Amino acid sequence: MLESQKMTAENFIIGFKHGIYIITNDACQICEDYKREIIEINSAHLHFVEAVTDADRQAIKEIVGRGGFPLTVGFWMNQVRFVKGGILYGKERIETFKFLEKFPDRQLKPEELEELKRAVSRVCKLALYLFPPGTDETARKRALNESYEHDELPIDVDEALKRAVPSSDLTEKMRLFRGVVGFSKLVVFDIFTTSDYGEVGTELMKMKLEDAEYGKAPIEYRTLQEAT
Repeated sequence: MLESQKMTAENFIIGFKHGIYIITNDACQICEDYKREIIEINSAHLHFVEAVTDADRQAIKEIVGRGGFPLTVGFWMNQVRFVKGGILYGKERIETFKFLEKFPDRQLKPEELEELKRAVSRVCKLALYLFPPGTDETARKRALNESYEHDELPIDVDEALKRAVPSSDLTEKMRLFRGVVGFSKLVVFDIFTTSDYGEVGTELMKMKLEDAEYGKAPIEYRTLQEAT
C-alpha cells in the first residue's frame, strides 16, 4: 500500500471522491483480511479508509447508502457508481477493480482535480433562444449545438411556437412561455444588426426589461458569428 492510498475518514467524508474506496472498520478482522488481499494494488486511485468512530460510520453510511464493513465503493467525479459489501472474490473482484482502468496511472495534478471540481459544480440552466427572422438554419443549429458550452439547455422560441401553438393570438402564444421566462435566461442573437424579433420576441424582451418578476434571470446578447 502506498502512503498516498491511505485516507482518514474525515478526508473521505468532506473531500472530493474520484476512484475506488475500501472502507473498513477499525475493529474488524474480516476488514483486515480483505485489505491484506488487495494491498498490493498500487493504484493512485485506490484508497483505504478506516472508520474509527460512530460518527464516521454514520456519515459514511449516509454518503454511500449502506452500512456494514468492509465496503468497496466506486466514485466518479463525486458520484457513487457502485457499492459492494463484504470481501469480493474471483470474477467479481476482477470486474470491480477494472473500474480503476478508467483513471490515469498517476495521481491527478492539483489543477486537474480543480477542473474536475468545477465540472461537477457546473449546472445547465434553461435558456430561451431568440433568433431574428430569416436566420440561416445552419447557423441556428450551430448555436443550439454549442449551448452546452454556455451551460444552457436551450429552447428555440420559434420552433416551440411552431410545434405547440397553432393559434395566431399573441396571448395564446405568450402562455407557452410565461411559466418559464422568469427563471430562464433570454439569449438574443444579432441584436446589433436588427430589431425585428416578431411580436413574441419583442414581448419577451419587454417582460425581461420592464417587469422585475420576469427579469430575475438575465438577457444575454450574442452574435451568430460567436456561435460559429
